[in-house]
Amino acid sequence: QASIQSQLEAQAAPESEFQARRQARRAAERIETYLNSRAYFAPDISYAVEPGTPPLARVRVEPGPRFVIGALETDIMGAELSDEAIQALADVQSLQSGNVADPKAVIAQEAGLIAALRNSGYAEATALERQTLGDRDAGTLDIVYRIEPGPRIILGNVVYPNDTRTRRVYLDRLIPFEPNTVYRPSVLNAFTRRLNATRLYRLASVQTSDVPKETLPNGDEVRDVLVQLQERERYTVTSGTSFSTSEGPGFTGSLTRRHATRRGDTITATATVA
Repeated sequence: QASIQSQLEAQAAPESEFQARRQARRAAERIETYLNSRAYFAPDISYAVEPGTPPLARVRVEPGPRFVIGALETDIMGAELSDEAIQALADVQSLQSGNVADPKAVIAQEAGLIAALRNSGYAEATALERQTLGDRDAGTLDIVYRIEPGPRIILGNVVYPNDTRTRRVYLDRLIPFEPNTVYRPSVLNAFTRRLNATRLYRLASVQTSDVPKETLPNGDEVRDVLVQLQERERYTVTSGTSFSTSEGPGFTGSLTRRHATRRGDTITATATVA
């Protein structure tokens, strides 16, 4: 009861029966949402208004049974997955028949299934609308996760912008994978981090091409890795003043030169007059 009461907002006393009825209806809706979030999917909630000055709104709540999971299935829409992906899906199956049908846990497992597929090379894996069937008398909820894996992605060649000043040989040293490697989000993220760590680019992003350049006999798609780079200015000039008890007032200036050899180098010269 205290948990339900905590979901209700403090409101001013109603001035009319119409206003009291509206407050009661809103309270009933909030209570139902709260109970549903706690796996009480079939509550019996009613409200009434007693005349008076001010009128009094009353809400009656019968939570009903707390639902548990009945049948639990994962439908991959007829796709043929790799052995690695099948094992990865099995490893993230944390819910079982008989567990409380907590909506947060149900959603979290679906997110885990998608992450497992993407980490196994299925970069375009998406969740379709879940199928749920509740039995009020039995207090059970049957759940079918519907997942569209899409093709498994194989990483092809790395393609850089044509206008980048950095030499390709330097950029190639930053690539953390070999050609024909199975797609992994962590691999592309690592490549992006390495590019940003050079501090040569305002923007560095890495993603696979939307269009495959080759489809293998087993259905895998080979896609090039597209790199987007926005280089910083080649020169940066800074200046400032200083003061110390030993040297008195002074002036400091610096000049930074990037890509002097086009191999990711940065040269900084600093001068101080005091």
